[in-house]
Amino acid sequence: AVLLNVVGSVGGAMMSGEAPPASGPGCVHCGEAFGSKNLLFKHLRASGCTDAAAKNGLKVDQSEPLERVALIVGCIPGDDAAASGGGWRAALWRGIDAARGCADGADVGAAGACTGPTGPTGGDGGGGSGGGGSAPSAPLHRPPRESYAARGGAPGAVFASEATKEVARLAPDVPRACEVLGLLTEVVPEAERAAWCARANAALPPTVRILGRSEGLANSFQADACCLRRCYDCLVPSALLLGDEIAAAASAAPAGLLDGSDEEDESMVQAAPVAASGHVKRGAGDPRWGPGASRTAILEQYARLKAVMRRLEGEHRLHNFAPAARLSPHEGASRRWVYRFRAGDGVPKEEPHGVSSPVRALSAAVDALLVGQLQSMVGVAVALARGCLPDGFLDYALSEQGLTRVPAVPEGTVFLDRCIFTKQFHYFLQPLMESPDALAWRAHLQDLLVARARSGVFETWFNEELLPSAHLLTEAAAAFSRGARPSPQAMPAEGSIARAGAGASASEKDEEEVEKVERVAKVCAEVLRLLRAADEGGRWPGISKGREKGIKSDTLRGNGG
Repeated sequence: AVLLNVVGSVGGAMMSGEAPPASGPGCVHCGEAFGSKNLLFKHLRASGCTDAAAKNGLKVDQSEPLERVALIVGCIPGDDAAASGGGWRAALWRGIDAARGCADGADVGAAGACTGPTGPTGGDGGGGSGGGGSAPSAPLHRPPRESYAARGGAPGAVFASEATKEVARLAPDVPRACEVLGLLTEVVPEAERAAWCARANAALPPTVRILGRSEGLANSFQADACCLRRCYDCLVPSALLLGDEIAAAASAAPAGLLDGSDEEDESMVQAAPVAASGHVKRGAGDPRWGPGASRTAILEQYARLKAVMRRLEGEHRLHNFAPAARLSPHEGASRRWVYRFRAGDGVPKEEPHGVSSPVRALSAAVDALLVGQLQSMVGVAVALARGCLPDGFLDYALSEQGLTRVPAVPEGTVFLDRCIFTKQFHYFLQPLMESPDALAWRAHLQDLLVARARSGVFETWFNEELLPSAHLLTEAAAAFSRGARPSPQAMPAEGSIARAGAGASASEKDEEEVEKVERVAKVCAEVLRLLRAADEGGRWPGISKGREKGIKSDTLRGNGG
């Protein structure tokens, strides 16, 4: 019917003596000419003529076009009270609904639908060959938009920190500096993306921010599957890494040298009392570390820490480093890749050098982080670098035969820094993760974690939890190195380190472990006695009918076999 109307309009124009369209068919409703029928029908489906064409029988898809995008999200999950119920994710969906026009005054129905901006985002998309301007686009009568908060999330929504395996997903209470959320949502022009994010942030609590929205990505983009590396930081006081005396000497050294890199601040180079040579011999140390024994102590302690962190790089079985996951050594999820584990610069970097309690970031780039993995990695690195545990303990903790509990630094000191994607998508996402808004949010998050690192939680953990439990871990590692199975007394049980942190002495903890082993031994001895009595008294159950078909009766013990 539409095509007949178009042909009829052209024929009527010719019969009346009017000039036909310059080329191709024209719209019977507005008279605009198009170069092909494809352009004509594109115009009829997305313009002010759509309603009239639909009445004439044209099938029109009135649903809004969707695109797959990535949102850069920052959040502090610990403060869910500000999220007005449901946690930070529920607050995020409500904020996105506000940006889409589905909240704060929108008509939200009982089924979770809401009305938002309707109509096409651009023109009719078909450049007319006749030179005339397109008719103004009238709003389409599209169905109301569905509320993401009501349905529990956006279509195809997935976070980059959520690895494919459930046990490898990020703990829900870990803060995020640049989390990446991939979802399928309505198309937003480039000029309106900043306003879209601003509307969402206006409805979000201060602990949840949308730091950027990407352009439309390919349908193959999946935030979890396309993420190659996930980068995390753990903020630790320098005194914990090097010791109080060595850290005090290190505070006089220029910033930027503790990370083992070759990049130094030019202002520090100019202010150095000793000029830096063009090349520093391995083991000699840069002269700007200070003279004599101070420089030697700093370099020795840092070299020990660096060696431990390098040993944790690569592919390992980290079943002992994630107690919450309860993994066995042979499960595939326990094999994790640690691409990089380094001690970075001071946090914040602009902090004046020589402060009383500098804080450094221990950064790890991994394929996926088990719950508690980085805290355990940092705890082991600190324990080995400070000499609390022997060097062989790391081999014991990473072995398939080793089942132990490794020391882990306190919670609330780790955050997700950023994600690295395949080159196809990282090209679009990296500018968003380095935007001014993202950098400001990362600095705000670091300030919160620096304040916690300086609150004394690390000193309490070191003195009241790590040191009292070190002798048990040392005995277990020594037994493993001798090829013997560690005794139960040398195996710190679940919660034993926590009891040590509560103030229990080493002797009291040993007595508790011995009592626990004795109780288990009594139960096992009683069960063994009952089994032997049943066997000797002829009360042992006979063989089943099914097993008789595969086992000869004369081989059974009851028949003299």
